[in-house]
Amino acid sequence: MKIRSATPLETERRITKASPNEYSHEDWYETTLASTDALEIHINNLTHPDSCIEVYDRFGTRLEHACFTPDAPIILPFFPEKEGLYFIRVLVGPDPDPHHIYQLFVDKYTPLSGTIEGSCRLTAEKGPYLLGPKDLIIPAGCSITAEAGATINVRGSNKILVQDAGALYLMGESDNHITIIGAIGDPSRHTWNQLVISPQAMTENRHVVIQYDNDENGVDFLTFPAPFAATASTFEEFTATIEEASHYKRAGMIPPAARLDYIKSWFKQASPYHFSFLEELIPFELYFGNDVTSFADWEMDSLRVSSERYLAGHINYWDFVNGNFTSDLVEAAQLFANKQSSSEPRIQRMIDFLTIGQNWRQTHGYFKWYDLINPFNKNGEEFEKTFEQMAPIFWLAHNTSIIYWDKKARELGLWEKENALEQQFINSVIIRVHFAADLPFTIPGYGNNIPPVGFVSLSINHGPLCYPKQYPIPEPEHEVNYGTLSIASYLKFFFDTLFSRKTNSIYTWWIPTQADQQLYQLLGEKGISVDSPPEDWDREFIQPSQKTLEEIQQFYLTIS
Repeated sequence: MKIRSATPLETERRITKASPNEYSHEDWYETTLASTDALEIHINNLTHPDSCIEVYDRFGTRLEHACFTPDAPIILPFFPEKEGLYFIRVLVGPDPDPHHIYQLFVDKYTPLSGTIEGSCRLTAEKGPYLLGPKDLIIPAGCSITAEAGATINVRGSNKILVQDAGALYLMGESDNHITIIGAIGDPSRHTWNQLVISPQAMTENRHVVIQYDNDENGVDFLTFPAPFAATASTFEEFTATIEEASHYKRAGMIPPAARLDYIKSWFKQASPYHFSFLEELIPFELYFGNDVTSFADWEMDSLRVSSERYLAGHINYWDFVNGNFTSDLVEAAQLFANKQSSSEPRIQRMIDFLTIGQNWRQTHGYFKWYDLINPFNKNGEEFEKTFEQMAPIFWLAHNTSIIYWDKKARELGLWEKENALEQQFINSVIIRVHFAADLPFTIPGYGNNIPPVGFVSLSINHGPLCYPKQYPIPEPEHEVNYGTLSIASYLKFFFDTLFSRKTNSIYTWWIPTQADQQLYQLLGEKGISVDSPPEDWDREFIQPSQKTLEEIQQFYLTIS
């Protein structure tokens, strides 16, 4: 990239500018850095996904970059490998609000990285300090002492490792604290997950203020006899703890209140069509990904995903999976916009889906609803081919992400924290999304079996097997429903589809609390009733479901 005229950067002050109105705007800044310097570049109040921060050397080679994340600042640490002149490009996407301003902070630090030798003192005069670009290791016989007034920024993925017979002393004073910035952990338990201390290490902490990520004021830990570190006896155990913390943090990258709008905009922009069809049965807006939006809407309405829980700092199974799935969408969109790929299959599959949708729109524009029912329409023929290509890639992308994070939630114990009925329902949801991906559907006028899009929306909101509106699921009432729509007929349709179409060999629905007479007959064929003991239900429904979950995980997460 050709570097434009750059403004000398002053790291001692913030830079405040108005949003760029209807067009993207870029600013270039220049600064001279030594190999012993580090920068943290921080920009807030951004609203457009085109926004980003990039760092270049004097030859125009991009060295680092960070992209837009909804409702969060862009933060980019930079550690120069050698002394020289560096350039920072700040791109701010369109924002027509003339009263909306953004602020840029560029702070210079001293890096803390690598294995130390002997004794090291951290002072206010030589700081502040930024952890990275590698882990900071304090081996046996070595020590670090942070004096009063020192500031250490630990934001990022690096760690401080105090090995056996190593020592870390944080020696603040009552009127001159030590400040830790960007910690990840639980303030109520005084944990700081970027710090791991071996059992035979030596530590002392006095008058330390820890500012947890997204907490400007911090938590004042005046004096604690025990270290406020992640509890771990081995490096492997600590690494697992850090990974868990990063998953939780990632799940909250986009607050629940903003997720539904982001998910809807993501899939609407990726869709080759957007129209209304059969308005009484499905939502007015129909686009490729309508199922995902309907599901996210149901999660919020049923309080399975909760803004109040998020603000209180708590997370359940649904918060975790929903949040990380949304973050996957953000990551895929950023890479796609920059024409980049991902080594993570779940992200790359989303990028593949975006690419196919873009190719369609660039060639044909948006598909019209009447193309669906007119087999002689040329656009309809083209759409059929695109639909057949997009549908399996859509489900592959969506399901890989959901099943990946479902598996992580189980490993972290979040699934086990739900009650037994909710656990069974969660299992059924994972099975349903896989079933929908494999379910054949005939478009009138074509005769080809094509997986439905919009079908899950019906299952969520309508019919006898609709998703529960309460969280957690209440105890069964065992009432008989003599409504016009037969649950047994509904079930029979799916089972007939399974066997006659030869799709999934095993499929288990969540059996709802409401049932009609025909359903009793169906359950009777399995030798159980709604009053049967839990062991019978477990044998007939939960155990087969668990086997299917293992098969589903292998299908999506095993990469050949």
